[in-house]
Amino acid sequence: MKVLLLSDIHANLTALRAVLTHAANKYGVALPIIHLGDVIDYCMRPNETINELAQVSDRFVANIRGNHEMAYFGVEADRFSSPRGLEANQFTQRHLDGDGKRFIFDMEIGDKELTLDGRRILCVHGDRHDLYWGKMPVEEMNDVCYESFDFVFNGHTHVPHLHYVADKKSGRRTSFVNPGSVGQPRNCNPLAQYAVVDITSTAVCFEAVQYDVATEQALFNDELHPYYKDRLEKGI
Repeated sequence: MKVLLLSDIHANLTALRAVLTHAANKYGVALPIIHLGDVIDYCMRPNETINELAQVSDRFVANIRGNHEMAYFGVEADRFSSPRGLEANQFTQRHLDGDGKRFIFDMEIGDKELTLDGRRILCVHGDRHDLYWGKMPVEEMNDVCYESFDFVFNGHTHVPHLHYVADKKSGRRTSFVNPGSVGQPRNCNPLAQYAVVDITSTAVCFEAVQYDVATEQALFNDELHPYYKDRLEKGI
């Protein structure tokens, strides 16, 4: 069984469409989707992006809120690292329509535990000690709170990773997977990024997809800081 991991789309409709098309063409089937949060903020089309994601919502096995969805509802909005982040969230608050509001209201709060194909899975935007803002460093992965899971899927950092924590005595291994960011990658690669995980074999495939960055950049106006426009072409 394979699942499609999406995270940190950030209102980048062009990137999301490229990812969904690439996944459909490469894998040939409508894969179950785990969405790890942050569909809003930073780019100009939150409503259109949410509508695109909603069209595949029948495939969701998890659709959890990120820190940006929580900030939209006034939770820990003071934790943005710069005023730009709060301004982007306020842009979303001004522009999000009724369907968009309902979508993010219905997203699951906190982390989510799943069992798929006999494997125990934890889905979280950040990490278990900081659900929305945590960055899942290696020392966090070694915490005993994760040892009962076969997979831990997280987002938030915009940087893809695969890390294993193994217990040689029991023969048990936990795979930590971050798919990176669809809409605003920060690993010095501007391509739209996602991952596909084979739950049965435990294989992980990271994907990076070309999309028309200039089309997305052309939509920006002075309501959003140009920093978010410029970083799209740099992947930073």
